[in-house]
Amino acid sequence: MPNQSPSRSIHSFIGCESSAQAIEAISAAPGTSIGPATLTITGTGNPGGLARSASIGVLVGNPPSALVDASVDYGNVVVLGKQSRGVSIANAENSVPLTYTANAYASSDGSCTGAVAWLSVPMPTGTVAGGHSGSIGLTAQPSAAGLDVGSHAAEVCLATNDPAQAQIVIPVTINVVPGPAAYDGIFRSGFESGETQPGANFYTFVIDQPVEDSQAGSALDLATGNYHEWNLADVDNINLYDDSTGLQVYWYNDELPGSVRNKVGGVASGGKYAVLARGATIGPSSTFNRSISALANWQAGADGYLGIAFYNSQTHVLNYGYIHLVASGPSGFPAQVLDYGFDNTGAAVTIP
Repeated sequence: MPNQSPSRSIHSFIGCESSAQAIEAISAAPGTSIGPATLTITGTGNPGGLARSASIGVLVGNPPSALVDASVDYGNVVVLGKQSRGVSIANAENSVPLTYTANAYASSDGSCTGAVAWLSVPMPTGTVAGGHSGSIGLTAQPSAAGLDVGSHAAEVCLATNDPAQAQIVIPVTINVVPGPAAYDGIFRSGFESGETQPGANFYTFVIDQPVEDSQAGSALDLATGNYHEWNLADVDNINLYDDSTGLQVYWYNDELPGSVRNKVGGVASGGKYAVLARGATIGPSSTFNRSISALANWQAGADGYLGIAFYNSQTHVLNYGYIHLVASGPSGFPAQVLDYGFDNTGAAVTIP
């Protein structure tokens, strides 16, 4: 927008007799250009009386017109997870600023009623200039409301200064899934001397499924335990596959926040991904490899653990853990993912 322009022709207001004064309406005269303008108000007394003027800045434009996402679907979120979503909100070109206040409600019928503990709007108010767009952040946390596994619904209601949409209702849905289970000793022998139980924030998950022997291979979201054939729609942590030369690994670091992008990967030794054994510790002091390359050490009956650092999609924290792999043959296939474990606080992990 240009700097405030010289005075423009703005429709005069209607005055009242005596000392009482009021403004019924102010409107721009036909042909007034869009943008900042100066409104000069002049008050004149009785004929021959004194005249006084005052100038104020105004913005000439069309009424605000809001455009927002029709709905929000969080998809699968683990019981102990926490997910954020951004609702896009835009204002039409040549409009005066759009203002809004957003609140979350338990209702799902458009009535905007009832408190909802699992859904929140961290920054509920905002302003969007004409021709611009923004985002309203929403946070879902199933554990805050003790949600059961299954589908749940709520809604976010926006109060706006858009004369055509004073209230906008955005349906919100979430599917709560169990996710990795809290450590219960299932992978711990209980007989080895010096063996210690992992902390309360240690989680494990049984996969016991083969790696697809194909270019697509199998992918895994470690935070939710979602193990599946790779597809473009899902953003996972690790993808194991066969490029016709052997068992390969791909890390999703190119789709992660810059602060952790160069920290995810697998524990390596001598430039190759290491086969770790029980008792090995994975943490900030470990050496990680992030290359898309072969798991050359997993072949001819290898049975061990790939130490990992990954970005937890539910807690948004860099986590450390392991994946238990078994492979056979000179190329690493057939290969099997047995189980995995991690600490969801970001603490180092010792394979139990």
